[in-house]
Amino acid sequence: AYEEKRRRKEELLLLNQEDQNTPIINRVNIGRGISVPTNEELEARHRFFSERSVRAYKTRLKKSPRLLPPPRYTPKPDGDSPADALLRVDADLDAHHVPSLKDIQIMLEPKRLARRRAVLLRLLGARYGKYGKCVPDGDGDLISLTRASMEQIGKFVIQLMEDDSTMESPKEAHKS
Repeated sequence: AYEEKRRRKEELLLLNQEDQNTPIINRVNIGRGISVPTNEELEARHRFFSERSVRAYKTRLKKSPRLLPPPRYTPKPDGDSPADALLRVDADLDAHHVPSLKDIQIMLEPKRLARRRAVLLRLLGARYGKYGKCVPDGDGDLISLTRASMEQIGKFVIQLMEDDSTMESPKEAHKS
């Protein structure tokens, strides 16, 4: 802490010495005792202070440790918590893979979970191209994604994924 204070004090002394070397503003008298600097002198001062701030920022970057974002929570590969499932689904979407149905079901457990709706909407848009009014309600009508409850969106996603798996299973059986 003492070294840090001493270093900052030395930097401030250097900056104060630079301030003493700044170009002096010559003022032009425009009457009634009012004087203003010329445009050229204002631009020179602006350039000087701009360069000085750039230098100060560069030295601050050199001297300070790199500020890295906090490490992202990595899900356990076999974790059964909804948070782990949500992160696995998110990672699958980032990698353009199809998330597992088990992860979706775990993620939909009735528990508070941030970003659950956003991840499901991202899955619907990226994988199935579903936007706007696409969620069926009990009456056979379609309701919008923004008005649908989490339960309705979850059931819809599971239904789409199950339909996908039944469509893909004959293809995989045919390939063997």
